[in-house]
Amino acid sequence: DAVYFALYHAVPRAREQLGHIAPTFFSDIQKKHIRPSIAALDFATMAFSIAAADEAIPRSSSADGWTRMIDLTVALINPEPWRSVLEPFQKTLRFLSGDYWTIHAIEGGVEPEFRGDARDIDADCVCLLSGGTDSLIGAIDLVEQGHNPIYISRTVRGDCEAQRRFAHTLGVPENHYQWGCSIKRPRGMSEPSTRARSLVFFAFAIIAASAFAETGA
Repeated sequence: DAVYFALYHAVPRAREQLGHIAPTFFSDIQKKHIRPSIAALDFATMAFSIAAADEAIPRSSSADGWTRMIDLTVALINPEPWRSVLEPFQKTLRFLSGDYWTIHAIEGGVEPEFRGDARDIDADCVCLLSGGTDSLIGAIDLVEQGHNPIYISRTVRGDCEAQRRFAHTLGVPENHYQWGCSIKRPRGMSEPSTRARSLVFFAFAIIAASAFAETGA
């Protein structure tokens, strides 16, 4: 009675019982010449997997119509650091989504092979920019304080143009990263509440921030 997802690979339309997660993400990073750390990649894998589980398991199937018990196994490149923090992390997810989570971090995550050199980053911080008012105010505050941010946006229908306009007004186009986390759910499985979606945004920020460390910025 398990639901399976392919990580970072697209699943043919005919495979209706298998979902996929973020099939273009590695190529999106490659285009920006970012070489994230293993820790950052594993956090992204964990965040994307949680978001997929959150979107795939209907709350209506639970006893009270809302609270789910989710048992999730995630293959990471280096699962060892996660094993000592899984208990508090599960409590965080309980607060975030309202569900009971059991997370298993196992070996088997695939490290991507990136081509070319890492980009020298002309920035000093990372700013999440959703296209809404709150994040725009935060970005304006950073610029007024003399910072030069990298702007990170998650591609969402209806918000992409506003994200680009805000980022380009406050900075330079090459310092704006718009990334997506496409999740294809198995046929017949859907949950619209998406309480865990913010983790994907955090993962994008961590991927970008790890690039600072990799280049010495």
